[in-house]
Amino acid sequence: MKFSKTIQMYIFDGNPNGRIMCELSNWNGRVYKISRNELGIFSERPDAENTGVYFLLGKDENNMDTLYVGEAEKMLTRLKQHLKDASYWSDCIVVISKDNLLNKAHVKFLENKFYGLAKAAGRSVVINNTIPTCSSISEYDEAMLLEFISNAKLLVNTLGYKIFDTIEDSSIKQKDDQILFCLSNPQKPSIFQGFTPVFRSNLICLPLFLPLRAEIRATFYSPPTTLSSSLAEVRFASLVE
Repeated sequence: MKFSKTIQMYIFDGNPNGRIMCELSNWNGRVYKISRNELGIFSERPDAENTGVYFLLGKDENNMDTLYVGEAEKMLTRLKQHLKDASYWSDCIVVISKDNLLNKAHVKFLENKFYGLAKAAGRSVVINNTIPTCSSISEYDEAMLLEFISNAKLLVNTLGYKIFDTIEDSSIKQKDDQILFCLSNPQKPSIFQGFTPVFRSNLICLPLFLPLRAEIRATFYSPPTTLSSSLAEVRFASLVE
């Protein structure tokens, strides 16, 4: 069963491009988003040296999104070391526990799992030179950390970074009982009030939510870049009685 979540977000200095702190109700974790040039200000936080995992986000020479997944027992000290690297990252996401209960084995486990999630999602080029090792932990700790990963993913996604979500996770899935009317080899985009077309290969699929037999008329227009707007009218009827 899915439950609604309450997220608290604190934007430092009112600047959404700087530092943001996120927390989830009934969770002891905390997520920071920090821009590279504000890492020095992050040092003023009392939890800046907590143990946790971090994600360095940037662009490569081909303008592709890049991601580095790391862990640290002293977070700020480790992040400062990355300032000596080439400027391949512009933003950093830090995941810690508010009570600093994570230990080295915990964060090695988290680092390995987040690395695997990022590789499976394929949203970014993961630039780690090696695959992080996975610590051996107890069943109790594993259950706790898997929930920790789920909550951290939610907050990272809320911050606008879908680095751990596959395309299937982010897309709205079709309902099993939904009827689709498909137009083969369409040449023009559609304007269809009341419905959202689903583009699949050379088909436009229009979802029908009609409990009774009905006739619907759709009009297709050429792109606005052309001067003439050629029209093609299509009529169809649902076969649901």
